[in-house]
Amino acid sequence: MSRVIAFSCAHIGTPDTQRYFDRQVTDYKNVKKLLRLIIETKPDVVVNLGDWEERLYDPPYYASQILPDYVKVLQDFDVVKIAGNHDKDDGQKAAVIDGICYEHGHIGTRARDIASIRQKFANTKTVHGHSHEPKAGWPLDVGSITFTGTYGEIINGEPFLRYV
Repeated sequence: MSRVIAFSCAHIGTPDTQRYFDRQVTDYKNVKKLLRLIIETKPDVVVNLGDWEERLYDPPYYASQILPDYVKVLQDFDVVKIAGNHDKDDGQKAAVIDGICYEHGHIGTRARDIASIRQKFANTKTVHGHSHEPKAGWPLDVGSITFTGTYGEIINGEPFLRYV
């Protein structure tokens, strides 16, 4: 068994891209805090659940340019990258670690669908993001590291929802 930190939906983008999505321009302080936490606490595995960068709109690997700690995490840790709907070509569809499935979440899921989906998958050991609505327990919804300041920590198969 291991200790896994999983996060989703950083949506790293240039200020112009952030404005394009009608978002308040952010300095990604929650992302920076999480990266620092990863470096300091050294989990066994880091799972990036997708929607890391706005790759359709920005220069390739923009996040690596503005977040040097992410480069360090990539170099120093076992990082599994899951593809999201904003970065479809950057990562695998899902991963299984210690019998737990890690995935981005279905790209067609809308807010009105979340309750029924959670009920349907209540007994599955799944960790996901995409919804931007964190929820503890199984399935663990890690929310959005940028917008909700949440991430998941899975210790010896037990899910915990954490705030940076």
